[in-house]
Amino acid sequence: MKAENRQRAHQIDAVTKPLTEWIANLHSERDPSLESRYGDEGCELWRHEIRIRLMHLAEAVAADRGELFVQNALWSRAAFLAREVDDHDLRRNLECTKEVCEQELPVDVAPTASKFIAEAIVALEKGPCDPLRPGNQPSEADTGSAKLARLYLLHLLQRNQTAAANLVFEAAREGKGIPEIYETILTPALIEIGRMWHLQEATVADEHYCTAATQMIMAQLRARMTRKPTNGKRLLAMAVGGDLHDLGIRMVADIFEMEGWSTEYLGANMPTSEVLLALTDPKGAPAFDLIAVSANTTLSVRAVASFIEAVRQHPVARGTPILVGGGAFRAVEDLWKVVGADGFAKDATSALRLANSLAAPA
Repeated sequence: MKAENRQRAHQIDAVTKPLTEWIANLHSERDPSLESRYGDEGCELWRHEIRIRLMHLAEAVAADRGELFVQNALWSRAAFLAREVDDHDLRRNLECTKEVCEQELPVDVAPTASKFIAEAIVALEKGPCDPLRPGNQPSEADTGSAKLARLYLLHLLQRNQTAAANLVFEAAREGKGIPEIYETILTPALIEIGRMWHLQEATVADEHYCTAATQMIMAQLRARMTRKPTNGKRLLAMAVGGDLHDLGIRMVADIFEMEGWSTEYLGANMPTSEVLLALTDPKGAPAFDLIAVSANTTLSVRAVASFIEAVRQHPVARGTPILVGGGAFRAVEDLWKVVGADGFAKDATSALRLANSLAAPA
């Protein structure tokens, strides 16, 4: 990630609060009906929406990848339509955002910000586009695994964790390995509940229950897994600081462990300073053969880049290969290169394949 782009993003960060107010005020001026249609509470929610969108804009500017901001705009529209909110309001708000950014941001920042916002407006004008259906959700296919994923999610939505667990264990008894269960049953179900939550088809309680239940079921699967003999390689796995989503990286750690890797799983929201302390073994050598880092949202992109930069400056572990994954990297094909990683994996199985080529032989 280029230093000049990070600096431009920092300049957006520094004025996010006043920009939010100016954009909200301009939107109200351009559409006097806004306040009467949304009320005081609704207008405050608009301000929150603007602030978050500016944060996504800053990440897109830092990475110099407008697709990150476009995806956020499409994601917002999906939520607006689900709530029966006119998406013309979103487009008008983006137009106001573009105008204010052109007027108020520094001259070295405004052109890039304006370009990315314009790209988002064009994407909205192209017609229906659902970024919430990546193609591997339970409702998208009629394969046996897709049916199991739908049934698994249905059991959880009915608060029947036992039935969901039994479905998974029966799939294992019938010959499905843990990687296949993770990637064709659990992952599609979790993506679907996330989509349902975003579209208000499921509650926060539904999403939290499904996530917590899946964590428990994964723990039971881990207790039953057969591990290959150790291959002498060590993996450090975690979600970057600020990212609270860790089921995907937990799956990666599990599958590596099955394949003979010694894994150290640190979970979600790991501060870089703490991770750096773990990169050297007692003999003063690099402690790991590979670092796997997850970032599920666009708002974690700079955090990943900063983490990788810190590792590259480590006196001992600077050469340790770093593999990235998560939703942020699936959205933009070459984003892993932008943040300075050695590779990107869309799922745990492909992470393992790539790791075997990145990590030096034990």
